[in-house]
Order: sequence, then C-alpha cells, then structure tokens
Amino acid sequence: MAQGGYPIARSLPIRQTWGTELRIDTVCNINPNAFRRVPEHKILVRAGFAKTSRLIVRTLTKLAPILSIPLFIEVFVKPSPAWHHQVGHQRDWVWRGWRTRYTYLRAQQDNQSAPMILLHGFGASIGHWRQNLPTLGQHHTVYALDMLGFGASEKVTAPYGIEFWVEQVYDFWQTFVRQPVILVGNSIGSLICLAVAAQHPDMVRAIVMLNLPDSSVLESPKWLSGALSCLHPVTQPLLGAVKWVVTLPPVFNTLFWAIRQPAMLRLWAKQAYATPSAITDELIDIFSSPAYERGAARTLRAMVNGKPTSTSLTAKVSYAAKDVLPQLQMPILLFWGLKDKMVPPALARRFLKYSASLELVEIEEAGHCPHDEHPELVNREIIRWIAQWQR
Repeated sequence: MAQGGYPIARSLPIRQTWGTELRIDTVCNINPNAFRRVPEHKILVRAGFAKTSRLIVRTLTKLAPILSIPLFIEVFVKPSPAWHHQVGHQRDWVWRGWRTRYTYLRAQQDNQSAPMILLHGFGASIGHWRQNLPTLGQHHTVYALDMLGFGASEKVTAPYGIEFWVEQVYDFWQTFVRQPVILVGNSIGSLICLAVAAQHPDMVRAIVMLNLPDSSVLESPKWLSGALSCLHPVTQPLLGAVKWVVTLPPVFNTLFWAIRQPAMLRLWAKQAYATPSAITDELIDIFSSPAYERGAARTLRAMVNGKPTSTSLTAKVSYAAKDVLPQLQMPILLFWGLKDKMVPPALARRFLKYSASLELVEIEEAGHCPHDEHPELVNREIIRWIAQWQR
C-alpha cells in the first residue's frame, strides 16, 4: 500500500532501457504530478492524465543513464470511493456519441410504484444522491444521471443549457424507462425537471424539487423594469466584455485550476450548506474529482459561453416557473432550506400561488442541498408525499 492510502496499480514491464526496469500502467482521472525520491534510489511518479504520463516516462528514461540510478515508475490509483457502493449499479450509456454515466437500483419491494429519475445540481453528480438512493430504492426503481459535462460523464464541448440536458433526460427515459416517472431535482436539476415536464408532460407522473433557482416569480415595480430596460444597452456590452476576458483560455484555465482545489470547494460548500458536519472529505471529493478529468476546464468554459440553440426546444418556449407551473397538472413537492444563501428562502412561498398542486416543505437547518444535509427527513417526506397521492 502506498503512502496516503493509494494502492499501487499492478505494474506491467513494457521495455528494458540501459538495465533500467520501466513499468507503467495506463490510468486517467486522478490528480497528476507528484514526484519524490525514496531511500531505495527509485523515483516514484503519481501519474494522472495519459498525456502527462507519457511525457514523464519519456523524460525519465532519457535522464536515467545520466543520473545512474535504477528507474521504476509506479502509478498510484485511488480506490473506488465508499459512496460508489451506495448508489447502485453504475453503467455507461453512449448518447449522441458521448459517454454518459447513470446508475440504477431496482425496487426491493414488489409494487407498482412509479420509477424515479434523479437529476443533480450544477457541479454535482450521482454521488450527491448517495444518502437518498438506498432508501428511495426500497420503494421504487430509481435512476440517477450524470448530466453530460458533469460527474463521470464525458467532458466535451457541446451546446450546453437547460434545453440540451432536457433532451438528454428524455432520450434516456425513452431508452431505459418508457413509463411515467417521478422526477427529482436539486437546484439546476429542478429547472431541468420543470422543463422536461413542460416539454414532455406524458413522461412525468410527479415532480420533486429541492430548491428552485428561478426568480421569474418575483414581481418588480414598473419603474424598476423601465429603468433596467434603459440601462440594458449599456450593461449588456459591458457584461459581454467582462465575460470575453474571463473566458480567454489563459485566464479561465487559471481560475479553473484555483476553483477546483479542495480548499476552495470547501469554502463554496460552507455557503451552500448550513450544516457544517455535512461538509465531509467525501463530499469535497465528489465535487472535486470530476474537475481533474481531461477536458474539464474546456467543458466548463463551453457552459459559461453557452448560447441558445435552435434545437427541438427553441428560445420561443419559456421554461420560467411562473409560465410552466400553471400548466402542470401533476403533483409537485418543493423542499426549501431556510438557510439557503444561494437562493433566497423568501422566494419559496411565491411559487405556491402558481400551482394548486404544489406542496412546500421548509427545512429550518438546511441550505441549498437539503437532501444531503438532512437525508432522513427528505427521504421520509418524499415517501409520505407519494403514498398520499398514490392511494
């Protein structure tokens, strides 16, 4: 076992050079670049991305004869996180040529309950549902997706946006489920749930949302709307210029490198979570690991630069909550953490007037991710609510 709990991958000798035994495994998706000399006069390399690994191997093989030391390259691989065993059977699904990750749990009880599809928030992944999937899976067949660009799904340049992810969810449903489902979403996942229900109402039996970042229900005074309209010609070019500078590759890549550091993610988590004990090393790893995958920076840059696309879902369709909620006839459950610093809790009650079928559950000691801060309460309320309208 290597230092820091990393088991050493089985090494395969691939060549002999100047009496030096060279061993390397092909790995990816782990933090790269850590050299150190050890007492046995060997050089150990923590290699990450395949491109970096090849460069290290070439460099060290050239230096070995000059340094007159035995060379042995070992690749350190993190073991599968413990939460992997909590989220069911993870599989890859190729969607439009891109590799995406999903997981599923078959219902432990033989019943006719509607299946569920869980959609994570921005920057999260399947692992964010690790405390919900086992309990919900006792009563329902449950699926959870890593939206393209997040989690273990491929990091690619694509026309990212709510409409794009709606298409991914719908195609997944058509491929694997094909019966009405209960959609469960957190943050941006809640926005996707609403958009899916608006675009494909026959697919959705009910919706559960854990905080909904939609300000369309706010009522602004007419004078304020007029003032903002006057300022628009000035602010729009200014914001565009700032965005252009920030998304320049040298600037953006530097910012991305800083943001993905565990210390920075822990600071962010303290804003999203009201319960300090919920901010564990495991949680930080769930958020940080995907950011070290090949193409992660380029993917986030594509999301920031995202523009409306002329797909089957066009800009002419509104997915604002104030427009969608009155049209939906299915049961809707909305959770809100009253200590949410990202989306004001005062917004929660405003959604009630747009849907008679919406039930609000407010959680006192929760922030933006109540399902992870208080999973027992959230799981219990979801099961209670489903039993109530399934009678």
